[in-house]
Amino acid sequence: VFAIQDELARVIASTLVGRVEMEVATRPPVPGAARLSSYEHVLKGMWHYKKLTLAANAEAARCFREAIAVFPQNAQAHRWLAGCEAALWLYEFDRDGLARGLAHAGRAIELDPASADCYSVRGFCQLWLEGPESAAASIETALTLNPGDPNIMAHAGLIEAYRGNRVRFDQFLGEAYRLNPLPPAWYAEYRGPLDFAEQNYPAAAPSFLAIPDAAYDVMYALACCGHMGDRAGIDRLRQRMAEKGQHWDFLRGATAEPFADASVKERLVEGLRAAGVVS
Repeated sequence: VFAIQDELARVIASTLVGRVEMEVATRPPVPGAARLSSYEHVLKGMWHYKKLTLAANAEAARCFREAIAVFPQNAQAHRWLAGCEAALWLYEFDRDGLARGLAHAGRAIELDPASADCYSVRGFCQLWLEGPESAAASIETALTLNPGDPNIMAHAGLIEAYRGNRVRFDQFLGEAYRLNPLPPAWYAEYRGPLDFAEQNYPAAAPSFLAIPDAAYDVMYALACCGHMGDRAGIDRLRQRMAEKGQHWDFLRGATAEPFADASVKERLVEGLRAAGVVS
């Protein structure tokens, strides 16, 4: 118990000291009512965003844009809008969304350079736009600003997955689960790319069932089934796509995966070919 208390004190102290100094230096002289109204739009947007569907993501983005319209200096509105834009890559392989997300993340950092979340979402966008090394630099800054945030640790784990570093991945994700024993669904999703890279397809496949209507998850699930020769699994996934009118360019998604080992992308494409969804 005393060890946990010491750890909590260390995390809180290391986060708050820099945060308070930065808050005093950057606090804008604006009317309180506008800030409150903008904050309310952010809360609504966060509620929609966490549903993890394409439709909810669009509604969340609308809320965050409303927040920015009311108070353009709301860093958290820009941060969450960046998350919505970045999520379009996972939902639809929309690379322009990543670019827009990166721009909003940059603006959020300008407005609140002490916010770990802002650096974290920038790293998420950079992962697919610029690669794991650029993303890692942003995540390292985020962890410096808030070393006790489990979501940032999960993002750090995802970067290590694409780097192919199992030890570091297990450290980050294990700590994320320890700090947040009731995590969002995407924690489980982050295990998938590394299991796939290690050719452990039976372990990887279930990871991509957490968010079943995202192009990214369906792509990996199909590739896993293709490598395992699971025709029933392939048929179920393809039937569900047909029923929902989903038509995604899986080759676009697969070739953009930021693995340090290029052969993993090749195996991803091979699995999709085996599933009959790319030529």
